[in-house]
Amino acid sequence: MSYNYQNEKPSIFLEENFKLHMKMRERAFAILDKAGACMCENIMGLPDGCGAAESWTMMAIIDYMVEQGALREIPDKGGRFQDRVFVKGEK
Repeated sequence: MSYNYQNEKPSIFLEENFKLHMKMRERAFAILDKAGACMCENIMGLPDGCGAAESWTMMAIIDYMVEQGALREIPDKGGRFQDRVFVKGEK
């Protein structure tokens, strides 16, 4: 089974993932305020031992931030999910 945003999206609204969402949002904007752009892996800040469930939730949080306009993805011709590049969105 592989990552699917539509399947993972409900998990980002669970109470236990609220702090993770806020932490990732703060991390993303802190990096963007300094650098202007950042990679997905920097927003995720994956700790050692992070399992697939946690990383899929993190990926869904990033996709949700894009969907909501908080982040804007810079188009790329492929690569891994964690190599995606973002700038601040319109919101």
